Amino acid sequence: MRDRVFSSTSSSDSWKHYWWSTNNGYHWNNTKNYVSASESSQMRDVVTPNFHKKLNRGEIINNPKIYFKREFVEEAATTSFTHSGSGGGHGRMGKYLSDIITMSSFTGELDDIDDFLSEVVGIDVSVAVSKAWANVSVSEAAALASLGELPENIRWIASLLNRMVQTVRFFKSKKKRLQVLKKYSKPGAIADSLSDLWLEFRYAVRPIAFEMKQAITALQSEVNKGQRQTARGFDDDSSYQNSGDTFLWGSSWSYADYQSTESYTLDYRAGVLYDIENDINGLLALWGIDQPLEAIWELTPFSFMIDWIFNVGHVISSWSVNSKLHPLCSWVTVNYQSNVTASVTGSTLDTSGVITAMTGYTGSLIDKLLISRRFTEPSKPVFPSFNLKLDTAKILDLATIGRGLYRSML
Repeated sequence: MRDRVFSSTSSSDSWKHYWWSTNNGYHWNNTKNYVSASESSQMRDVVTPNFHKKLNRGEIINNPKIYFKREFVEEAATTSFTHSGSGGGHGRMGKYLSDIITMSSFTGELDDIDDFLSEVVGIDVSVAVSKAWANVSVSEAAALASLGELPENIRWIASLLNRMVQTVRFFKSKKKRLQVLKKYSKPGAIADSLSDLWLEFRYAVRPIAFEMKQAITALQSEVNKGQRQTARGFDDDSSYQNSGDTFLWGSSWSYADYQSTESYTLDYRAGVLYDIENDINGLLALWGIDQPLEAIWELTPFSFMIDWIFNVGHVISSWSVNSKLHPLCSWVTVNYQSNVTASVTGSTLDTSGVITAMTGYTGSLIDKLLISRRFTEPSKPVFPSFNLKLDTAKILDLATIGRGLYRSML
């Protein structure tokens, strides 16, 4: 292992802190020094002798890595004031936003990175790792699942043809038009039709179009026997907070208003390097006929909805890898970025005290942190993880399906 320091710099600034009155002169008068900017970046990795020669010979090198970079910039929060006490006077006071807002607790030590990630955001790589192992495959189509859905697809095509005939009759027959108008005059009839059309598009038209595309790709593809490929998996998370708050400039004189934001992004990038053996059955592998467990899960009612919440499908796929696909090594990289900013936006005068005016308030802060942590040979998850993945279309699906189930029970 080796530790490298790429940068470690800091700079300082100062501001004058004083109180002056006509009768008594200076009550206090000093200079406040503080760290106005700093930057540090370090990395810990593994030294592999003859790295490039080994790589050229096809040897596998799979090493862990830790890297971080932190940037910090602060301008002291200060304000000038005038007062009526002791014959009148003026002064300057201030505070440091870094003492007021909540910033990253990272200490800047490489040894503390794992504890920091576990405590602040949690290192849960299971979803990305399951996805990567599930992608250890050369299949371009899911023939078994398509075969299982064939009766349902035939019924849908028959229904589509029947509706086409009914549409022709609608335009030809006045009696038919009256029947249709009577049908849609019932409460909820139009909503029912729109719901059916939406679900038909989502779970009939789109799947069939996707399966046709898969079949064309499978017909045009060949298995790269005797070669290495990399399967990858990705998962991410993010958080954003924006708040406004105040603090006292002095013991009881006035309040400074400040705005702060805190955000972080976290992503997991997993990979599995695998070798495709020469004796693999390319036909079965390309058409996914060697994936019976995945087909059973795909044909399970509402399995797609369960996968919106728990990654059951990926876990099943990750444990049913073709025996002719030989895994060589695996890894996962955790990338964490946080950004904290704050700035003074105004001041509220406390008229009950001796302060008569406040001007020139200022102050800002930026704290950026980047951490990249690479783990080797992460354990393949045995159980599904909570992985809520909903968008507008899926929420509409749930509402439409729920409405249909409710109406069927009436």
